[in-house]
Amino acid sequence: AVVSTQSGHYGRGPSLTAATITPTTANVFTMDTHSINCVLSDLPAQVTGVQWTTSSNTGNVYSPQDGTISGTSQTSTLSLSSAQLANLKIAGDSSTFTCQIVVGLQKTAVSASQTITLFKPGESWKNILMSF
Repeated sequence: AVVSTQSGHYGRGPSLTAATITPTTANVFTMDTHSINCVLSDLPAQVTGVQWTTSSNTGNVYSPQDGTISGTSQTSTLSLSSAQLANLKIAGDSSTFTCQIVVGLQKTAVSASQTITLFKPGESWKNILMSF
């Protein structure tokens, strides 16, 4: 998903800022780990404090990495352990994670999301195949 906005960065003139997460959906087994990469583009400088939220009622206790700017892009990464995925599965079969930054004088939110569908070992293959 790409969410773009026209806004001034830190007092600069108009520019196009985007946040992208590819793919926008993923099937994940709770016994694995999973990483979500949020690419922030057209940035004038390093961004700190990239906000990550989830649609699941899990207390939002995750430790994302802001990443380092390279040129005008920066990739923030949220890594989920198998224990965190198992807790997410208890909360529901899917969860949406969103990264967000606020840009410009107008304080415009720029965000992207990925929805993960969770499967645990031993689940019916029929349920798994139906999700693709």
